[in-house]
Amino acid sequence: ERLRLARPAPNLSALDWSRLVAVESTEALQSEASDVAAGGACVEINSGGQVFFGLLAAPHPGAAEEAVAIKFCNSRHMLQSEQMSAELAWLLEVHAPSSRLLLKVHDTEEWHSLSSCSAPFCSELSEIMGRKQSMMLLQFIPGLDLRNETEAFSPEKLGQTARDLGRLLVLDVMLGNTDRLPVEATQWRGNPSNVLFSSNDSGDPGRVVPIDAVVARRPPRMLVQETDNKAACLLELVLLDRPSCQEALLDVLSCNAAAVEAAKADWAPTEAEWATRGGRPEGERSAVNNFNAGVREALDLLLSIQ
Repeated sequence: ERLRLARPAPNLSALDWSRLVAVESTEALQSEASDVAAGGACVEINSGGQVFFGLLAAPHPGAAEEAVAIKFCNSRHMLQSEQMSAELAWLLEVHAPSSRLLLKVHDTEEWHSLSSCSAPFCSELSEIMGRKQSMMLLQFIPGLDLRNETEAFSPEKLGQTARDLGRLLVLDVMLGNTDRLPVEATQWRGNPSNVLFSSNDSGDPGRVVPIDAVVARRPPRMLVQETDNKAACLLELVLLDRPSCQEALLDVLSCNAAAVEAAKADWAPTEAEWATRGGRPEGERSAVNNFNAGVREALDLLLSIQ
């Protein structure tokens, strides 16, 4: 409950760990039987890491507590890969959470400060910090995931959401990330827990926020060619064929029944036909048109980076 009411710590580069008032693990937070006073346990997540959430005391009376995520992986390179993925997301104007990498050998003072301040609340975190050599501080994102979100698919917000998802699709194609969006054409099973929608308490409410991605290790050449061909075909159809674009959008939303219904209700065979429906604000576009635009804009940004 306290984490739900907290706001993201505004500046990861200047955290005062003496303000730490609680630490808990993802696993314990998801368990109804967990007891905050008993300390944290660690949980394995998709990138092979362990994640804890820390609460900092409110900066002044009447303000909310501030939250930050603390992540460990078996390899420093996994953390660096996740950070690089976030930087690539920013280049495509995808709203990935900010982060900061801490190395025990270089950030000794802050490392020991966090370890000593967390010990009274979570001995598990303190023990892990004694063994690990690197960790990543991540911006806390309050909100629901792709499976449970509903507000982002309201008629007023559906267009922006579809545009964000179009950009995210291009990012995941570039990263070779199959563990986020479900896409039948590329045989991605997806993982809706890795797509969050920022809440009204965050700096940019209602936007798509991808989490927990790394740059894929290079698979065998034949598999790369097959995947690249499928991805190229998908993107071409999304760009050039409106029904195929709608099908891809419905694929991406397939884990959320309310989102699928919203996208189907918004569908029209042409943009001109969609625009004739009553109550449309001037300049507004359909969900499928916005999804197409998001893909196109992300591809244009990739070309400009090259």
